Amino acid sequence: MNKLLPKDNNQQTDRKVLIKQCALKIFALNSYKNTKTSVIATEASVSEGLIFRHFQSKAELFFQIIEGLMLESQMELSSLQFFQGTPYQLLKLLTEKMLDEDHKYAFMIIQQARKNTQVPEKVTELLS
Repeated sequence: MNKLLPKDNNQQTDRKVLIKQCALKIFALNSYKNTKTSVIATEASVSEGLIFRHFQSKAELFFQIIEGLMLESQMELSSLQFFQGTPYQLLKLLTEKMLDEDHKYAFMIIQQARKNTQVPEKVTELLS
C-alpha cells in the first residue's frame, strides 16, 4: 500500500477546508460580488490556481460554503429539540452562537446571500 496516498489526500482536504474557511471570511466581509478569488488565495496563502483545482469557479466555492453552513445549521437546530430550558434561555443560546467568534462570518454570509440578488442561482435556490 502506498503510504503517501492518504497523506496527499489529507493535505488536499486540509487545503480545501482552509480555502473554504478563508473564503467564508472574505465573502462575509466583502460580499459575493465584491470578492475576488485572488484575495481569497492571499488570505489562504495558496495560489489562485489551487483554488480552481478544488473548485470549478467562485460560484461553486460560494455554493459549497453556503451548502455546508445550511447542513450545519440543520444539525444544530435538530439537536436543540432536546434543549431543556425556558424559551428565553433557548433564544439567548441561539443568539450567542450566531454572534460568537466561530460563527459570526457564517451568520453574516447567510444573511447576505438571502438579501443579495447577485449570488449564484444555485445558492438562491438552496436558500428558498
